[in-house]
Amino acid sequence: MDDRPLLQRQKAFTLIELMISLLVLLVLVAVAVPSFTDLLARNRLSGQANELLSVIQLARSEAIKQNQTIRLCKANAELNDCSAASGSWQGWLVTDTASPVIVIRAGRFDERLIISAAFTELRFSGQGLIRSQTNQPLNSSFSLCADGPAFADNGRTLTFLSGGRSSIQLSQCGS
Repeated sequence: MDDRPLLQRQKAFTLIELMISLLVLLVLVAVAVPSFTDLLARNRLSGQANELLSVIQLARSEAIKQNQTIRLCKANAELNDCSAASGSWQGWLVTDTASPVIVIRAGRFDERLIISAAFTELRFSGQGLIRSQTNQPLNSSFSLCADGPAFADNGRTLTFLSGGRSSIQLSQCGS
């Protein structure tokens, strides 16, 4: 038993105990950080896919509510008009088809994602049906890819049918 008075007993870590604790902490951090980065990228991707799905549903419900054609289109840089330029979608607009165009809602996508589609505009009829710019039934999809991270299922495909049914599937984007 220790004969020293209670006030003189040390209640601290030794240097070796401290170094071992720091080493264990560093190993845990080294393992956790890459997983956390992938988790953030997956959440960002899923969030944007869900936002795009809700925008499609908003445009469809506006078309039904107003009983007129409503457009969901690729936005220009200022988010005030539709863009016919090819390439990734940086933003979106929900507008009517009147002249001048009335913007119902607009938004930007996360710049760390690549959002692409074979079209620049969707039209929703007053019955809620999805049509192309030439008023033909449109069954197509959006492709969302994480720019950079190389984890499994680094993409999402938002598929929609002309009748309005939509779904999101996991996908793998090419390197």
